[in-house]
Amino acid sequence: RLLMEVAYQAVAQSGYFLDETPKANVGCYIGACAVDYECNVACHKPNAFSSTGNLRGLIAGKISHYFGWTGPGLT
Repeated sequence: RLLMEVAYQAVAQSGYFLDETPKANVGCYIGACAVDYECNVACHKPNAFSSTGNLRGLIAGKISHYFGWTGPGLT
């Protein structure tokens, strides 16, 4: 969740606005290592969102999907 906030702020400050910028192949590249949230939810019974919320490999895809980017995504 924090990364989504930071990504949104970075995109907004870069001058990229969805309404004014034509669709382009924009890539999303994220470097991630530790997941503190994963340790926090490990003490609870897993549910349908446990894996998608904690798999680091999906981070770039989530951000790309939010912004509507169709370029490569790599975490």
